[in-house]
Amino acid sequence: MAASTQNQALSALLFLYRALLAHLEGTRWLVVCLLYSSGARLLAGLRLRVKDVDFERREITLRDGKGSRNRARATV
Repeated sequence: MAASTQNQALSALLFLYRALLAHLEGTRWLVVCLLYSSGARLLAGLRLRVKDVDFERREITLRDGKGSRNRARATV
């Protein structure tokens, strides 16, 4: 894929997420922000529990994801 096509696709995704985030609030806003920042899948984000978030290490543990493995995702 050409670099210009990749840039256009990235710009479209950024526009979509910014438009979505501007219209969401509460729990839905939080889930979408976590999915956006961690690159997680929808069901992984919806299955998150409080104990899956480690604020000190700035990490989210995704359980039972693709391949039935647990993954840790660092956030910024």
